[in-house]
Amino acid sequence: MGMFKDLRDTNKMAKEIGRNAPPVKDRLADMNQKMAALTESLNTSAAVAAPGGGVPAEVQIVEVGTGAGQINGDPILTVSVMVFMASAPPFPATRSLVVPLVHMHRMVPGTRLNAMVDPTDMTSFAFVW
Repeated sequence: MGMFKDLRDTNKMAKEIGRNAPPVKDRLADMNQKMAALTESLNTSAAVAAPGGGVPAEVQIVEVGTGAGQINGDPILTVSVMVFMASAPPFPATRSLVVPLVHMHRMVPGTRLNAMVDPTDMTSFAFVW
């Protein structure tokens, strides 16, 4: 009797969650918007990191936030850095980037890494691993 009561309670809670959740079309639109932003971020990183695609710089990690997921087992982390360039004063930048697992040990506040900075959007950068 206890097992069937638990199943009934679980079914009841699932129906209640379904009633309180936003419509599927709104959830799909939200997910598509997030995926488009992530795709844009990844495309920008690839363009900046490509040869001739950015200006060399050095970045110092200020903060590493929790990731938004994984791509091929590599975490997507929100990284806040201070960017040091020869042609500009230091400035802060924050991005969500895919960090290879073999470089996770380098994601510590205070660490300085080489990077490429987009000359048209100075807050857009990509690490040079």
